[in-house]
Amino acid sequence: MSETLVLRLSAWPDERAAWVPVDDTGALVGPTQIGDLADAASCSNGRQLVVLLPAVDVLRTETSVPLKPGGKLLQALPFALEEHLADDIDDLHFAAGPRTGRNGTPVAVTRRELMDSVLTRLGRA
Repeated sequence: MSETLVLRLSAWPDERAAWVPVDDTGALVGPTQIGDLADAASCSNGRQLVVLLPAVDVLRTETSVPLKPGGKLLQALPFALEEHLADDIDDLHFAAGPRTGRNGTPVAVTRRELMDSVLTRLGRA
């Protein structure tokens, strides 16, 4: 049975993070812990990592793009949503979710600067 470490980041970079290990059914396999990212890294031992960003920093939406999931879809998403976003699409990070029988593709959008910062913090830990 594989395990995943679910890591929830705070809206403020200097704040502590919270994490909990779960099994492949989503059941808890350990207690929720709070601490620095280095502490969380010590609990990751071979586990897949899922990082949750604060909801205030992520726009969740849906768009219709007539492409199958993959590289071309990720290239098309910014242009499909461009007219609905106030920021320049070059300053944003787009992630496509799985299509679940609906017509559209679920999309999460956040600032590229934030993603770069999160990835740097995780890399250091």
